[in-house]
Amino acid sequence: MFLLFGLILVIWGIVSLFRFTLNVFSYFLILVGILLVLSFFLHHWIFSLIIAAVIVYIVRSGKRRVVDDQPDTGFGRRDISDEAEQSDSK
Repeated sequence: MFLLFGLILVIWGIVSLFRFTLNVFSYFLILVGILLVLSFFLHHWIFSLIIAAVIVYIVRSGKRRVVDDQPDTGFGRRDISDEAEQSDSK
């Protein structure tokens, strides 16, 4: 309930901030909403740890995928075994 109500307050505060109506009120809504969301995650710390673990896994697997997709240049070395086989067959 804290999470839902906190997110509603944050969204309501951001929308009212962009409409330039009662700036102090919109900042207050955003502050209270963020505090409610933080209190939810502090109260449900196991849920927070699971979310953090999923985010770390996604970031690490994304980095690994990017590294695997890049071609290996071999630092300037080239494989000459194919050329040697072709010259031997001639």
